[in-house]
Parts: sequence; C-alpha cells; structure tokens
Amino acid sequence: MNIIFEEKPYSTGEIKLELEPQDYIPSIQEKIKQASKHAKIPGFRPGKVPASLVQKMYGKSILLDEINKIISENVAKYLADKNIEILFDVHLDTDKSPSLSELYELSLGEPKPIYLYLNVILKPKPRIDLVEDLSGQEFIRYKVIPTEEEIEEYIRELSYKMGVYHQAESADINDTIYGTMSNGEKPDLETNMRIDLYKVPISIADRFVSKKVNDKIEIDLNTIKDILLKDAAFVVDDKNFNIKDKDAPQTFVYLIKNISHITPATIDETFYEQVSYGQVKEKNDFYGFIKDQLIKEFDHICKLDLCKKIEDKLLEKVEISLPENKIREKIINQNKNTPSDPQKQQNWLKEEIDSIKRRLIRERLLEMHNIEITREDILRQITLQIKQSWAKIMKQQNLDYLTINDIDLENEENQEFVEMAEKFIEKDEQRAVAYLKVEYHYMQQIFLEQVPHTVKEICISDYRTMKVT
Repeated sequence: MNIIFEEKPYSTGEIKLELEPQDYIPSIQEKIKQASKHAKIPGFRPGKVPASLVQKMYGKSILLDEINKIISENVAKYLADKNIEILFDVHLDTDKSPSLSELYELSLGEPKPIYLYLNVILKPKPRIDLVEDLSGQEFIRYKVIPTEEEIEEYIRELSYKMGVYHQAESADINDTIYGTMSNGEKPDLETNMRIDLYKVPISIADRFVSKKVNDKIEIDLNTIKDILLKDAAFVVDDKNFNIKDKDAPQTFVYLIKNISHITPATIDETFYEQVSYGQVKEKNDFYGFIKDQLIKEFDHICKLDLCKKIEDKLLEKVEISLPENKIREKIINQNKNTPSDPQKQQNWLKEEIDSIKRRLIRERLLEMHNIEITREDILRQITLQIKQSWAKIMKQQNLDYLTINDIDLENEENQEFVEMAEKFIEKDEQRAVAYLKVEYHYMQQIFLEQVPHTVKEICISDYRTMKVT
C-alpha cells in the first residue's frame, strides 16, 4: 500500500491511496468465507453455501465495507503520523476514483491495483498578532456598581422568585403570565413569551390586569422594545425572534395560555439567611451581600462582552483561508434542519462558517500560549455546570459568575458534584460542550491579560441602556 498526500490552495488537500491486490484480496476472501458459513440461502444447507455464490450475491457490499475499513484505518494513521490536521472527515473523490462496479471488476479474475483519490479540508493555522491585529481599536470593560435603588429592586424581585406560586383565573399586578406572540402577516414569527408583570412599567402591566387565559392583547412592539432588550421582564423563547430587525412587524397579538399568581416571600431574617446561605441575618449586612453578588455577576457578564468584542474584531482582521463553497456543501449535507428560505439559509451558513473561524482562532491562540486542555480542566468545567444548575433548582444564589478556577475537585463540598461529573465526562456530547467552554475560558484569560482596555464604572440601568443602544 502506498499513500501520497498533496497540499492544495485554500486549505485543501488530496490523498492518493494505491492498494495492491495483497492489501485487500485476502481480507475480502476471508469475509466471503465467513459469510458462506452463516448465509441462509434456499436450496443449501447451513454452512454449505458455495463461496462463489456468496461472492456473486454479496461481493460488492463486502468489497465496499473492506475498502472503507482500509481507508478509515490507514488514512487516519497516515494523517496522525504526518501531523496533518483536518476540519472534516475525508471523502472519496468520485470523479477520479473508480465506481463500486469498477472496483468490483478490478477485484475479480486477475486482481489489479486500485487507485483511490480522497479530498480533505485541512485545518489552517491562522497568523495572529494581538498587538498588530487590534491596533487602533478601543475596548472598554465596564465595571457595574449597583445603586441603592437597584439593590432594593433586585431584593424585591428575589422575594417574588422565592415566593409561593399557584394558578390564577385572572392576571394581577404581581403575576407571571405565559403565552405566545404572533403576527398574522408573518406566522413563522410566532414565539413563546413569558411576562413578569411585577417587573414591567405600570402602564404596560395595567393592560394585562384582569385578563384571563385565552384572552388576546394587541401589542405595539415599539412600546416594549426597550424593556425586551434591557430586562428579563419579557423572556422570549426563540432566538430567531429578532426585535432589532427593521423589517420585523411592529404589531403582535399576545395570547395568554397560563397565569401564575405569586405571593412574594416576606423579607425578614429568614429570607436573608436563605438567600445568603446563612452567611448574614441583619438587613445592612444583607444589602452588602447582595451588592457584592451583583458586582460579581455583572463582572462576569462584562468580561464576556469585552471578549466577544475582541473576538469579533479578530474575526474581521485575521485572514483565514478556507474553501467556503465546499464547507457550505458539507454543512448542508450534514444538517437535516437546513433552512429552506434562501436568505435564511445564507445567513445560517455564514454563522456556521464564522463559528468554524472563531474556533480556529481560539485553538491557535491556545497553541501560541502553550495552553493544553486536560481531562481535569473538563472535569472541573462539568462539575461547575452541575453546581450552577443545582443552585438554580434549589433557588439559591446565582453562581454563574464562577469559573473553573473556583472549582477545587478535592473540596468535600464539591464531592457529590464531582461524582456526577465523572459520569457525564464519559459521554461524548457532554465532554465536547465542556471542552468548548474551557477553551473559551482560557481565551478570555489571554484577552484580559494581553489586550489593552479601559475600565469604566457604570450603574445597572445605564449599563442596560448602553447595551440597547
């Protein structure tokens, strides 16, 4: 067997695989022999089916299986030995390689060498210079300091979250309602939406008060757009519902499907203890605790915002050579839910290709800084995710601001979460998701340490307004 690799433009390559008869004939003959022992064909006793008949009936499929096995085993080893990294699995060049029927003919009678041609998309290593690529760019990392009024409002919202929920016949000012937003002209924009009436301005909440399940309320998007963008008062359950879209309809009908009445928890010493894990009991101490928590939560969010802006700018500046037409074809073939609308498909494909480029940038940055993601990193990330989810289920303090640096796998308090993480890490999908999060964590560290940026203090409401504009 002989394998020849040829690199081509735009991060592509071709592998020529030359198979001599001795590379594939013995294994095919053995497979046919084994199949004849187990084949059940009318007119023949079990184990007495002639090998020639088995070859005639199943030869092509046996040949195809064996060729695929040879390709997967030997090409993978060749690429690993030569340190050639690829973005997607190799695929057969059907224009240059023999068809299945031709392969079958070559393997009959006097076997001849088989020449297979495989196309590969290589993983490029983009040239990245953070100083040069980001030259002239100004980045701001906001430091959010809540005001006394914002702390009061947050505590009030916490009392609702920790309150008692029950079904209600009609909506009140303290309720949460669930329903759908729809537009007759664009039915595909129908989306689920939860509205916390205790969070929205009275002028909007009054429109829902006394309404019942199945009642409809017409909503002008302009009246709620700022709240939708700034707060969690409206929770939209559809990432495709883009209220910033200039072509989006401005008038919607909200259909109420469920109403939950909330009796807020009493704000007293018991409340302070529950929210703070028993750390504080006095009002003044509790306000300080909440302020610290909000600063930590927003610090986490602001870091993400800053790093996203830096990554976006690198995506613009860093040259990454890819065969985008071939990648689009790959993505479409591998996804069953490809959008049928041409414009949506184009936007979706751009997002997918940008996602690949972002991943290449992150991988290259980690490689440049000699950062290798270990199994322990991934285990800490999964442990962190379980711990954060558990805190939300138990309505405990928000732990979203924690990172893998805060997770000690030896700490007794984490042992239950670590044991669960050990089970999840064996699952490919869970491990892959955790790997990406760890990768992004290290990239954030690189950006925060090496990309110049200014720090600006701001209150919560101003930060949210700034995010909208």
